[in-house]
Amino acid sequence: MDLTGFLEVLWFTLQVYRTLVIELLLLLGVSLSFLWARGEEVDRFAFTYLNSHLPYHPRLDRAMHLVGQLGTLWMGVLWMGALFLLGYRTVALIGVGGMVLLWGVVRTIKTITRRERPYVALDDTRLIGYPPTGLSFPSGHAAQSFFTAYYLAHELGLEWGRWLLFALAGLICYSRIYVGAHYPRDVVAGVLLGLAYGYLLVRIVPEFPFALWFS
Repeated sequence: MDLTGFLEVLWFTLQVYRTLVIELLLLLGVSLSFLWARGEEVDRFAFTYLNSHLPYHPRLDRAMHLVGQLGTLWMGVLWMGALFLLGYRTVALIGVGGMVLLWGVVRTIKTITRRERPYVALDDTRLIGYPPTGLSFPSGHAAQSFFTAYYLAHELGLEWGRWLLFALAGLICYSRIYVGAHYPRDVVAGVLLGLAYGYLLVRIVPEFPFALWFS
């Protein structure tokens, strides 16, 4: 293949997967922003404002803590289990496999970035609930919730329901800042990772023979 042919294939690939490319570039940009000292200041300022300076109430604290738990891996597995019992076996089994793999991806990135949680780095953090363990970047709750929203909206062919899924995912993301578990950049990176991963999963998995085992 000559250079012209290679460029044509590359251009075609970028056109087909342009959404994925854009999301990955944005994720890379968020990650590289750690090299910009001013970016850290903005991130901490935004976190402090959203976590400590907005009006809050004990009942809202409890509600946001509970909302955040909806973004855990185990809660996602429960949702997929319900879909399995309702007859959506292929969607449920591939969804669980995707969630577990995404959990591993998030853990790997956390190990590389080694970013501490806000309540560890900032003395004035308003921490709600038990202190979360592990590292901070990216947010696993954000990644799992937006992956789940994208995946289910695509696989179940939801129309109005997709907006409810994404609204819930957005609320889960905000709750992670509200309870003091993550910086805004952690959440943004998690959202981009979850969307990119979901986009990739729904396009690649059907091409593999093992997907037919579940049908």
